[in-house]
Amino acid sequence: MNNLMAHANRILSNLVP
Repeated sequence: MNNLMAHANRILSNLVP
């Protein structure tokens, strides 16, 4: 489940630098 959070965090970071 941690993998999902990591992916979401990366996506959010990518959208808002």
